[in-house]
Order: sequence, then structure tokens, then C-alpha cells
Amino acid sequence: MIAAGEGPAGGGYQAVNVGSLDFAFCVAPTHPLTRLDQPLQRGDLIHCNAIVVGDSARTSSDRTVGLLAGQPRIAVPSMAAKIACQVEGLGHGHLPRACIAGELARGSLVELATEEPRAPETFWLAWKTGSEGRALRWWRDRLDRPLVPALLPRTGTAAS
Repeated sequence: MIAAGEGPAGGGYQAVNVGSLDFAFCVAPTHPLTRLDQPLQRGDLIHCNAIVVGDSARTSSDRTVGLLAGQPRIAVPSMAAKIACQVEGLGHGHLPRACIAGELARGSLVELATEEPRAPETFWLAWKTGSEGRALRWWRDRLDRPLVPALLPRTGTAAS
């Protein structure tokens, strides 16, 4: 599995670092949060929809990153869907800078300062201790270069 942050809880796995990402808190230029003083505070965000990518892990407990208790949210299946929702003005959230350079350059997303910026996220390739299948060997043989952010979707490039 590829895991963000600290990896799965409970141990029983091995992991190697496959890269890290910087994040930007973004909204559409028409979003009401653009009219508030910055940096935005927790109270500014609590009543606005957060756009989140659903956790695809099948056997570990759900994780949430950056959500406030009681905050309305829209869960989407992918980072590309999250970006699209935010461009359409449906909500806010942190997005990997590597994925949104085009949107920021075109102005279809704007970055807002928050009092609690998100730190860069480390990503890990993890596997169960004792696993030695051919697919795992294939992945481990190719870990001589960072995989993230190269694997992330890019929704557009800067205007040419």
C-alpha cells in the first residue's frame, strides 16, 4: 500500500519513504472565504464544506486529515475529483501543489493563508512483514527514485 503520514497503526509492516508533497489551502476565486481577512482561522472554516478524498484502505480504520469536528464535508473518490469540486466552488481544502500549478496560474483556484498551514506530507510504500511475493519484489527493485509527486494527476499545466 502507499500510505501518507505515519503509515498504518499497529505495526506488522515495513515501509520505505517514496517522497513528500507540499500543500496549498485553495478555493475557487468566487468562494466566500476569499472575502475574509487572512490568515483564515478555524472558526472561518467550520461552516464551509471541506472537500475530502475518501480513504481507500479496506482493513485499517478511517483517517481524516485537517477536518474540524462537526464540519460539513463532501467525500470524493480521487484527488482529481477533489480538485474539480474545489474549482467549481463546492468547498475548500488543502491540495498538493504538484497537482494544481495550472489552476493557480490560470486563477481557477486561489491559495489562501490559514493560521494552521499544513506541513509537507511524507508518503510511504508499506507491506506486511514477511511478505515476499513477486509484485512486492518488483516494487522494491524500483525504489531507487522518489515516486511522489510523479504519480499524482496533473489537471492542467500553466498557460503557455
